[in-house]
Amino acid sequence: MINNSLFQTNITLILFGEKSGNISFKHFIREYRADQDTIIDEYTLDVNTDGDTMFDFPVQVTGRHYRNLVNFQGYFEGFGRFETQKKLYTGHRGHKTYVQTDKPIYKPGQTVRFRGFSVDISLMGVMLPDGFQVTITNPDRVEVFDSTIHNATFAMHQGSFALAEEAKAGTYSISVKGKTRASCTFSVEEYVLPKFGVEISGPRKISQHDEVIKGSVTATYTYGKPFDGTASVMIHVDRPNQESYSGPYFIKEVVTQLQDGKAEWEVDTEDIRKKLRYLFNPWCSPSTLDITVN
Repeated sequence: MINNSLFQTNITLILFGEKSGNISFKHFIREYRADQDTIIDEYTLDVNTDGDTMFDFPVQVTGRHYRNLVNFQGYFEGFGRFETQKKLYTGHRGHKTYVQTDKPIYKPGQTVRFRGFSVDISLMGVMLPDGFQVTITNPDRVEVFDSTIHNATFAMHQGSFALAEEAKAGTYSISVKGKTRASCTFSVEEYVLPKFGVEISGPRKISQHDEVIKGSVTATYTYGKPFDGTASVMIHVDRPNQESYSGPYFIKEVVTQLQDGKAEWEVDTEDIRKKLRYLFNPWCSPSTLDITVN
């Protein structure tokens, strides 16, 4: 025997543009672990529209031991045949419990704040005389928190849990028991310094007639925010083609403050001459000015 209807709902079918033809509607149920279908309702509707049109098909949804399916078939001039199917899901009547945390991700040592509540079929909050039982387990499934929260005034129950400084990183589970059970998860991640990138600009060519060589440094986090701090600009002259090459020659270190992610640097060409006067003349042979930032 088929269970009595639980409720009536509507399925809306939207047709776009002008359509002329027909739609066949069939609502049937399929009992779990059974191959036979039982037809509840079926009929054919003639369609002749001038533009976008919505059609509402009332459906009596039957008992929870059955899968309710609605099948549409039809034919439209200039389009051809079509077929689509919709599954309707039913749930148990009764209470429902919810739980959530104030954030999805925490760092060791932070406080996890959570709240939960139970509602009835009318979505009204339910008072819990026995309290709201809360259990939290770490990534190794070890119980790290177990408490019952009482609230005699409101249906909402709130609490907190302080993570230890050495709390294990990973996914934690918080399970609650009100009128029914519910659960959710949150993550604990170790603190990682934000990553940032650095760009260096300067002249493409340097002449011996230049008195000062100038450039700039720009630093931004990977998410776009400017990085403010201290930049140490190391300036070297490199001449790999010289005999007995031993690497770039250090000229000067410029320490500057980044403001809104930007800073300027400069070096006098006279400083370069003094540093290299006993080695080689950088203006008479191809040399490279190397700039690094720490």
